Amino acid sequence: MEGGSAQSLTTRDLRANPLCEQHELPPFTAERLADMTAGLGTGPRLGPEDCRKIAGTAAGPMRRLEDGLMEEWTLWLQQHPHRDAAVDVHVGTQRHFANSNATLSVVSWNTLSRTWLEKSRDDPEYVNVPSECFDWDSRARRLLAMLVTLDADLILLQEVDFAVFEASFLKPLSEVGYEGLMQNDRKRTEEQPCGNATFWKKCRLQLQWADHRSRTLIAGLRLLDGLGVGGELAVINAHLESSQAKSEARASQLHSALGKVRGTSAVILGGDFNTGSDSPLHAVLRNFEWHNHALAAAYEHLAAVSTAQATECTFAVSGGHRYAIDHLFYSHRMLRPTALLEALPEELRHKCLRETTRGLPDAHVPSDHIPIGAIFEVSPASADGPSPLALPKTKEEEIELWSSSANPLSAEQQQAWQALCAVNLRKPKGKPTAEEIQALREQKEQRLAREKDFVAGLSEEARVFLSLFKDARAVLKRFP
Repeated sequence: MEGGSAQSLTTRDLRANPLCEQHELPPFTAERLADMTAGLGTGPRLGPEDCRKIAGTAAGPMRRLEDGLMEEWTLWLQQHPHRDAAVDVHVGTQRHFANSNATLSVVSWNTLSRTWLEKSRDDPEYVNVPSECFDWDSRARRLLAMLVTLDADLILLQEVDFAVFEASFLKPLSEVGYEGLMQNDRKRTEEQPCGNATFWKKCRLQLQWADHRSRTLIAGLRLLDGLGVGGELAVINAHLESSQAKSEARASQLHSALGKVRGTSAVILGGDFNTGSDSPLHAVLRNFEWHNHALAAAYEHLAAVSTAQATECTFAVSGGHRYAIDHLFYSHRMLRPTALLEALPEELRHKCLRETTRGLPDAHVPSDHIPIGAIFEVSPASADGPSPLALPKTKEEEIELWSSSANPLSAEQQQAWQALCAVNLRKPKGKPTAEEIQALREQKEQRLAREKDFVAGLSEEARVFLSLFKDARAVLKRFP
């Protein structure tokens, strides 16, 4: 299947969206978004905190058209920055998805934790799972066979058990040219058996840095060839909070991850979001530059009009629980989609994903999710910028960097920052009096107000530059 037909967009026979459980709440429509953002500013540059608050709004289901598309899908299509670009659809996992060295291919897949499936053996949602699917070695071989055949440059996996990461994924994938990284959040408890794992072809990408968070694994990768050679790509592999009552937690998890890569021009955000395209979270990603990231949803392009991700689901278990919760976003100023992945051909979609499904995993799909993916052209602009500045390690290096031509702050901004640094809140000797405590409070409030005003006037370039300095990082963290 290639491209997509606009014929289905004219359908107006509406029915309830079966992919959302919060039916008692109103849907998050474009009109509701406009009401919430009235008075918060114009254009896409809504403040990061406002983005987080709106994204965390609880909302109910949006109705679906007769063909399965969300009621406002046509509006999302009209907003898509690459709506006029030619995009193909790659059907199936039995042939290579990777295109050429001139493009970058990405696949994201929740592989279904070995531990969680075993614990769910008696759960009604998994009552129809064939016995052979509970054999991890067998299921792992099927997962790997599909991943190796797809041959993507970048693989984002969720629900990989820590106990099987090396033997079941890292070792066999390294044998076919991949390097990989497993999420290692220090706050992880023993009750959490799995996490995210990211793999990349070592001939195409090189790891520069990594950041491990509770629900996201972030990797900074340098492109080694193609149009964007030398440029850095920030990859956020996400598995957001699963409870439908915790929309605020999902928003905070994404807010934290996007804030971490603030200043990076090329971002890929993919994974299991545990929420649909009709959610407030997606509305914010679609309409605003959260932490200055201009992102687009790969599966809101016209080519996706008949895909399972847009019309059916990416997760299916017994009992009619079918959800489109796996998503892929990209920086649309640096990346342009040329193809989307449709994991299952039509006959298997009917068997595995539609209302009559007995649920996944099964003989055709080795997880309760299907993989999603896209191929992107990388803009040369992502490699044309200056090389990233090195983090100063000594006070002398900080002074040298501050005085260099790389400093983008105006003379007035430099003076304002130096004045802030000169302020020293001195505590009185001995036990302070009530008056002294009040005076210290007032001084602190005045300093924080000055810091806030200073940060508000900074350009993105100035923020990135200041983040190289220890004292400035603390201020930027207080006012993201």
